[in-house]
Amino acid sequence: MSHLTRRDFVNGMAVSMAAAGALSPLQAAARGLLSPTALGPDYYPPALTGLRGSHVGSYEVAHAVGREGKRYAPPAEQTDATYDLVVVGGGLSGLAAAWFFREAAGADARILVLDNHDDFGGHAKQVEFEVNGRRLISYGGSQTLTEYSVFPAAAKRLLKAVGFDPGPFETHFDREFYGKYMQPGIYFDAARYGEGKLVRSPVGTLTDFVGVERSHDYAAMIAEFPVSEAARKQLTDLFTSSRESVYADASGEQAIGKMMTQSYEAFLREEHGLGDEACGVFRDYLKGPGTQLGLDAVNVLTGAVFTALPVPGLMNLGEDVLQMLGLGGSGGPTDAYIHHFPGGNSGIARLIVRDLIPGVAGGSTQEDMVLARFDYGRLDDERNAVRVRLNSTAVEVRHAADGTAVDVTYVQDGTTYRVRGKHAVMACYNHMLPWICPEMGEEQKTALRYGSKTPFSYTQVALRNWRAIAKSGHGMVYSPGAFVSELWLDFPVSMGGYEYPKDPDEPIVVTAYPIETPDRSGLAPRDQFRVGRAAMLARPFAEYEAGILEQLDKVWGPYGMDAGRDVAAITVNRWPHGYAYTYDPLWDPPEYDAYADTGPHVAGRAQMHRISVANSDAGAQALVQTAMDQGHRAVTEQLAL
Repeated sequence: MSHLTRRDFVNGMAVSMAAAGALSPLQAAARGLLSPTALGPDYYPPALTGLRGSHVGSYEVAHAVGREGKRYAPPAEQTDATYDLVVVGGGLSGLAAAWFFREAAGADARILVLDNHDDFGGHAKQVEFEVNGRRLISYGGSQTLTEYSVFPAAAKRLLKAVGFDPGPFETHFDREFYGKYMQPGIYFDAARYGEGKLVRSPVGTLTDFVGVERSHDYAAMIAEFPVSEAARKQLTDLFTSSRESVYADASGEQAIGKMMTQSYEAFLREEHGLGDEACGVFRDYLKGPGTQLGLDAVNVLTGAVFTALPVPGLMNLGEDVLQMLGLGGSGGPTDAYIHHFPGGNSGIARLIVRDLIPGVAGGSTQEDMVLARFDYGRLDDERNAVRVRLNSTAVEVRHAADGTAVDVTYVQDGTTYRVRGKHAVMACYNHMLPWICPEMGEEQKTALRYGSKTPFSYTQVALRNWRAIAKSGHGMVYSPGAFVSELWLDFPVSMGGYEYPKDPDEPIVVTAYPIETPDRSGLAPRDQFRVGRAAMLARPFAEYEAGILEQLDKVWGPYGMDAGRDVAAITVNRWPHGYAYTYDPLWDPPEYDAYADTGPHVAGRAQMHRISVANSDAGAQALVQTAMDQGHRAVTEQLAL
């Protein structure tokens, strides 16, 4: 009898299918039929399509540990050398921790970064397609650097050292294209509104934040909405209100306090008399690319800051108050919403990795990084002081018996390994720490369990052409009540030899934002996120695909789009554990404040001697600067030893 194992059979079948043209090796890996470690020099995760993000093979071991209580016995002997630092998590926080440690300890410091995914960067994920011979680059999560002028000093130092320069984005980002083709629209679905109709939107999503003018003829725009005359009047009155104060019975700090503890939908109903129909038009506006929460579950200030939805009287609160709330104008050109690499914030991750690991990619600037082909075979090269080891899920992190080092047990391709570090930084999903750090105290475990990360899907659709979108004039469309709540043309950024598609006959990428959380459930955000996470993990790629194709046809079909003909490929980057939990006084105690650095996240990141905790979770903000700052804090704690 042959000694052919099931794995040999599956891998062999995958290779045979690939050779026969049924599946490429990359497609086989994406479907879990072939170990990524068997792919060789052609292994390039950004080119994988289908279900990505938390892909097959990236979460099963962690779920077995956290959900089923499974334990993996550490190997009796070390299976690798001892490192100066072991980092668990290869997202922006983990990569930043590795960089800061090397900066302090010297170029010879031996550092190992472990990550459970088949690519580095965490949510800062690069997505690539090749359509009609053209390479398209896009993003699968973390999107754009924001508020660079107020970045922590350490984060700015890192970014400058690896080659990031905010200035050139003033020309890299094409505002003229944005203004011409990305004027915001609303698509009203026939099933819900009686007719399918794409019209101008009075709300600009990101239009206001990139410095592009849009129409403010609100009455004319709302007149096109297929809603009742009463709902149109309510919305028109809201958008054109000349009210001088937000509340008739509250002003100053009292008004701010009320805005922070009242939902935006309650504000619309109670202060401006909007009914169910009018409220329903914008209820989902924050769900897709934002919070995954309806306007019934976020406070008034969140509605104003993140959606530019109207809060009449807000601008009369005073310049100091508006500046404090982030509504008092830009802090300068570095704060405009334009610092977007073609691959989103994967550009930052790639700059850091190129700086840490010699030979992984050519070039030395942020521009020549864009088209650089990263050699994934160099990531875990034993000749390098810094190594990134993918497809490796940490299952136990504890101090050695004498307390002078940390043993990290991880699983890769079904085999358990143990590596030792003089220090360890946990830059992974922090909710897993109670399950894999057995020395953690109960108070810290309780603190870590408080938050629940926001699930979201960044879904990239490669189109063979975008003639229908150009004809419609709306490259940014919101659809109330739809599974795919928003569709956006990718941001128009050309840099480093990469040219954004300007001709509608050329291939282009559209980002689709499915809604994962329940509608008007009345649940607190943390519970909504748990429901959405379960739904996401149970949803097959075919369901995403069908929903996206259907929505594309509905929105742009009347302008000539045929999704079955025009869509070349789809990549769904699903992140069940996505954005860090952010406190909202509508639901959380008022003393929990990320800006004041108070709340359970502080106890949750407590140092455990030679183990420190990083990640944006540890700062309670889903921001690049928070992730980097927490990586720096964790390293600083360890260096103090």
